[in-house]
Amino acid sequence: MGILFVLIIGLGVAVYILAKINQNNKKNANKFYAMFLLNLQWMTNLQGKKSIADYLWDKGYRRVAIYGMSDLGKALMNELKESELTLEYVIDRNAGEVFVDRPVLTPDDDFPETDVIIVTPFLQYEAIKSLLQNKSSCDVLSIKDIVNEM
Repeated sequence: MGILFVLIIGLGVAVYILAKINQNNKKNANKFYAMFLLNLQWMTNLQGKKSIADYLWDKGYRRVAIYGMSDLGKALMNELKESELTLEYVIDRNAGEVFVDRPVLTPDDDFPETDVIIVTPFLQYEAIKSLLQNKSSCDVLSIKDIVNEM
């Protein structure tokens, strides 16, 4: 009886762990698919001679900051470097691990004035936007919204 009980408990724990792993895999798959779609649209825009820099310029933005320096943040930074816009600084939770040729701030730092902060972790945009709007009076835009509006 005791062995049967232990086996049933063990089976229940194994099923629970496998369900959690499956849930995390689905979550990651959805995240990477959303990033794929964003990158595909960004590439399509570039092939059509539409750049994020031109979009921002046309909206009246001249001084820009980027929130999030993962792959999307780095790609955006590279595109903006080739433009007339001024990339003032970047913001990242892991600022100590970001090595770029602009000031790197954490979300806890005070932000110098800029025209717009572009949020690259677009799946967390609303939460990040709320945080940034409490610290800065500038516009806060999602990279996904920019790419889709171009």
